[in-house]
Amino acid sequence: MTLAPRQIESASFDELLDILRVRRGGVYFVHSNWDRMEFFGLSYQQVIETLQGRIGKDGLLCFPTYPWIYKYHPVPLEIPYEPETPFSTSGTPSRMGLLTEIFRRFPDVHRGANPWVPVAAWGQDAEKLVEGVHFCSELYGAGSCFGRLIERDVQVLGLGVSVGTSSFSHYPDWLMREKVSFSSFETLPVASVELTDGTVQEGLRFEIVPEHVQKVFSPKTLFERDRELQEALTFVSLEGNFFFSHSAAAFTDAALREYKQLNEAVDYPCWFTEKF
Repeated sequence: MTLAPRQIESASFDELLDILRVRRGGVYFVHSNWDRMEFFGLSYQQVIETLQGRIGKDGLLCFPTYPWIYKYHPVPLEIPYEPETPFSTSGTPSRMGLLTEIFRRFPDVHRGANPWVPVAAWGQDAEKLVEGVHFCSELYGAGSCFGRLIERDVQVLGLGVSVGTSSFSHYPDWLMREKVSFSSFETLPVASVELTDGTVQEGLRFEIVPEHVQKVFSPKTLFERDRELQEALTFVSLEGNFFFSHSAAAFTDAALREYKQLNEAVDYPCWFTEKF
C-alpha cells in the first residue's frame, strides 16, 4: 500500500501547525530537518518561539538533543555514539541539527542526563520529565524520558523529515524484547555523566539500539501496511518537503498488531529490512 502525503500548495509555518493539529496544552516530541524548513523564511528562534506560543506553558515541547548521528538519519552526517566520551548535560552539543542545539540553550529548557538519548524539554513539568533519568538504564523504562512521555500520550511531530522518523519507533520492540528470538538492544557502560549542577556520576549503564539494528530499521513500512495507523496519521507535502504528526501510541498499537501475526520464535516484523 503506497503512503502518499496530501499536497499543500502554500502555507505559513503557523498554518502548517494548524494542518498538523498542533494544539495548546499538548505534549509534542519534534524531529526536524532545518534544510527542509528554510523556505518558511523564519529564523531558528522564530520557529521555536512559534512552537512554544502554539503549545503554551501548559503543554510540553521536546526535542532530541542526541550527541550522535548516523548518515542514514535525516542529517547527512555520521557522528558515531562514543560511550567512552564523558557526557555533560550542559556542555555536550546536540548533533541532531542546529535547531535542536539552539532549543536546548533556550530559557527554561531542561535537558535529560541520558548520554545516548538526552531529551530537551520546555513547558509544563519539563524539569520533572528529565529529573533523575540517569538512574534509569532502560531506554523506555518508567523512569526514562521516553517512558514518562509515553504515559503522557506524546505526539510525534515531523518537520521536514520522513514518516517513521521517531524516537518512539523502537518502543514496540522493547515491549516484546523478552518474547522474540532477536535482540534490538544492548546495554553499555558509559564514562561519566555530568549533571546540570556540576555533579559527576560514574559507573552508569544505559540501554541503546546498536547501529547495525538502526541501519536495517524502516518503520515507514508499518505505515504503508497498517490502515488504522494511516488513519491516525496527518501527512502532508509542502514545497516538496514532508511534514507529519501522529501519536506514539498509534504506532505502538499498530506494531503490536503486526507482532501478533508473527511466529515470534523465527519471524522479524516488517520494519526490519533484513535479519541481524
